Amino acid sequence: MVLTSISSFAQHQSKMIVELVPTTHTLRVQQEITFNNQTNDSLNSIILNDWNNAYSDKNTPLAKRFSDEF
Repeated sequence: MVLTSISSFAQHQSKMIVELVPTTHTLRVQQEITFNNQTNDSLNSIILNDWNNAYSDKNTPLAKRFSDEF
């Protein structure tokens, strides 16, 4: 089991517990994100992007954007 915590001077904290499952060659992930709104504005939503699959192939939206720019 791997336990990691990221500490920074941002508006959020992220804590993950990752367990390797050798029989299935997978990772079991439990993630907790704490967001601290440091503004006087109320937030209606928070959007989280799945960057793990952002480069899974050349047809993902991010890969297409990079190919357009470069």
